[in-house]
Amino acid sequence: MQKTSFRQKLLLFLFSIFLTLILLEIGLRVAGAIVFYLQERHNHLSFNNNEYRILCLGESTTALGGEDSYPSQLEQLLNAENPKQHVTTINEGIISTTTSYILAHADQNLDKYKPQMVIIMMGINDKVYLHDPNKTLWWENLKATLKDFRVYKLGYLLYEHITHRIKKTDKLSITNELPRDDADENHQGVENFLKMLIARDIQRFHNHISRQELSLAKQSIKEAASACIELARRLRYYGSFQEAQTLMQEAAMLAPENPDLYREWGELYLLQHKSPEAIKVFQTALALNP
Repeated sequence: MQKTSFRQKLLLFLFSIFLTLILLEIGLRVAGAIVFYLQERHNHLSFNNNEYRILCLGESTTALGGEDSYPSQLEQLLNAENPKQHVTTINEGIISTTTSYILAHADQNLDKYKPQMVIIMMGINDKVYLHDPNKTLWWENLKATLKDFRVYKLGYLLYEHITHRIKKTDKLSITNELPRDDADENHQGVENFLKMLIARDIQRFHNHISRQELSLAKQSIKEAASACIELARRLRYYGSFQEAQTLMQEAAMLAPENPDLYREWGELYLLQHKSPEAIKVFQTALALNP
């Protein structure tokens, strides 16, 4: 029996990798076609000529998510807000598409669905290339072609996900690099300082009110609320959710028209997996500062 040479083993290994990539590319494209088919089927089933239609165009940020996608959530929110006027959102998001493709098919989608409103979220997948005489044009075109493969995009997404987690870990390690006692002491010092600011500003508020200095009183109460929000943010970071919640309620009594309050409150609810409450306070923040 003839022994397999190192070169043959290497070629066989490279061929197996190439074949795996080809099969993976085919699988990803088939999966994308299935997702697109199910999406189109859902759009046609929900299509009703008597409803207010919103056409949502975009990329994977629009297409993916099913009932959790932003078009589906938008439909639920609008129908809950005004039950008399039923709204249907049509999800025409396409995974990995580009702005040029979306715009090229915009007229076709308008004729197809005849919507009363169109929302477009695009630009994430666009690659702008300005020709540089120092660069080889054929090589840039080759790179653009390779980037169109589903396997490349999958690898890029995995790379982005891993590097994001590494950066997040590095950020959290800034505190962990210090001795635990030193980090806790520093946190406690800032916490005590913020509590002092809250007490001071509330006392100033009462003093200004007693002297009928309304503008100064208003400013003091705003500063007290800002200190409450900052302290709640730090407590949220350290996992003290109940204390942060109490501070949010206090800040809401001090300055109910501060949009930063509701943004921070929404982040606190999200960490506690309270999505309905988070949506409600985020909506309040948007209403106060669109």
